[in-house]
Amino acid sequence: MEGPVARRTDPMAPSNALVMNVADRRGVQLVRSLAEAGVGVAIHFIARRQAIMSLVEDIWDRGGRVCAFDGEATDTDQETLLGETRSTLGEVQMVVDASNRPGFRAITKVRRASATRSLTA
Repeated sequence: MEGPVARRTDPMAPSNALVMNVADRRGVQLVRSLAEAGVGVAIHFIARRQAIMSLVEDIWDRGGRVCAFDGEATDTDQETLLGETRSTLGEVQMVVDASNRPGFRAITKVRRASATRSLTA
């Protein structure tokens, strides 16, 4: 990415998104595209730790809102991830499964998560 991260200008665009199962370049590009659109992004990754950490630093340095959860280090369910994302970035309007499984989809309706423990670095 070059220059500062854009500020969200489209009122219909989500303000925050949780991107789950990021494991390849397609998932990284999805995160990058959301951040460039001014969306706060929580990244749940299951591979490419170094690339994800570099992406997080890049987004953060450019003024974007981002956090990351290592899916290999923790056995965290979607509800817990939503709670942690909410406590870090605010309400989540979009959840996306970026895995290579067939049926790649955005889940636009988000249930309130019961877990609210805070994110630790």
